[in-house]
Amino acid sequence: LLLASLQRLQVHALQLGDGQLLTLDAIDLDAPVLLQASDTSHSRPLLSATALHVGASRLQPGKAYAVGPITLRDADITLQLAADRSWRPLQQLQAGSPPVNGTASDAAAGPRLSLAGITVQGRSQVSFLDQGVKPAFRQRLLLDKLSIGGMDSDAPGSWTPLALAGRLGEYSRVDLSGRARPFSSKINVELSGQLQQLDLPPLSSYTAAELGYNLQSGQMDSDVDIKIADDQLDGVIKLVLNKLTVQAADPELLAQLTRELNMPLDSALNMLRDGNDNIRLKLPMSGDIHNPDFDLSSLINKALGKALRTAALAYLKYALQPYGTLITLAQMAGKAANYVALDAIPYPAGSTTPASAASPYLDKLDALLSDRPQLRVQVCSLASETDRQALTRAAATRQAQARPPEDTYTITPPSAPPVIADEALLALAEQRAADIKRQLVKRGIAPERLFLCKPEIDKDSTAAPRVELRL
Repeated sequence: LLLASLQRLQVHALQLGDGQLLTLDAIDLDAPVLLQASDTSHSRPLLSATALHVGASRLQPGKAYAVGPITLRDADITLQLAADRSWRPLQQLQAGSPPVNGTASDAAAGPRLSLAGITVQGRSQVSFLDQGVKPAFRQRLLLDKLSIGGMDSDAPGSWTPLALAGRLGEYSRVDLSGRARPFSSKINVELSGQLQQLDLPPLSSYTAAELGYNLQSGQMDSDVDIKIADDQLDGVIKLVLNKLTVQAADPELLAQLTRELNMPLDSALNMLRDGNDNIRLKLPMSGDIHNPDFDLSSLINKALGKALRTAALAYLKYALQPYGTLITLAQMAGKAANYVALDAIPYPAGSTTPASAASPYLDKLDALLSDRPQLRVQVCSLASETDRQALTRAAATRQAQARPPEDTYTITPPSAPPVIADEALLALAEQRAADIKRQLVKRGIAPERLFLCKPEIDKDSTAAPRVELRL
């Protein structure tokens, strides 16, 4: 492991005083290179720059190290996460260190360390490589600004300001600012900012492995507001996804996300697309970052599932108001996929004409489908035993009316009650479903977006006849 190399070192006004106190006005390094693994010719150093400047500093070995402001020019910072989830080449430095003996109190009583701040200038960049996912994820951030404020180990409760701004590729932008307590015994960080026009397909390396789908296309804007107070994460990420399309990559993982959603992913996304094909989500994030059960990918999975489900149902209830009070997430019998069940359209027993409230409800549904052209609807009709009873009574009435009048000489024995077969109930249900589809098509909904189900009979004696609408 190459610890450091440089082309030139210049020290300004160095003085050695009592108690080995070393003071200097400045240090300038030309072309510094820090921490580069020598195991491969393709290895990149953790840090390289055209110049590094350290301002006025006071160093007293074993007691205090007060380092002046550090300025890097044309810096190239490389963060590499290996397949074993270790950071290279930092893990080599750690592996080569002798074991540390002592207690936490010994560490607390160590030398004082203070730093006046770090600023990165010029044509600088941060490169990130994650070899723990397939395909390996690569991203480069061209820095417009990177600054870290002063810090002091004798003031662990003091905040250090942070600021970062730059470009990911040609069009994406990152702007983050916040503060941290680098010397506190627990992690304390506050970070807020924006991410604009991030291309989503490269993130498939993570979504395929953690959530089970690839990001085929789309861009993302994000507002970030994250706080970690004494190891407790509490924050919100707001997302705007534009022109997002996804494709299944791992059926098992995708099924886990579907269970979080309680509906198919495509259905949830299509419900949330607005007229500009934007999807807006709000992801609350919380948890103890040092808890053994804390898993960021699982946290994002659950937050994404809950956000999609909540936003989709809230939108449906708003779009269908004052209807939509019975919207539910239903499990299809014998299948892994789910559907969203809208309010059913009730029918009087034995009738092919729906209840009077059906027409304004269908108007609302028409507006919903017109606003969300990606949505598809299943029209599923269920007859019931009350239909059978109504048809039996109607048939008996017709039978009685068809009997010849009785005279004093002939007595006609009563006929057996008519039998209404299941086929008649299924035909009635099929007629109802076809009528609902016909009414929606007349309102302007394309017929290829409306799918008729096989008619069924609800065997519950108290069930009402209805046509169910399923997204």
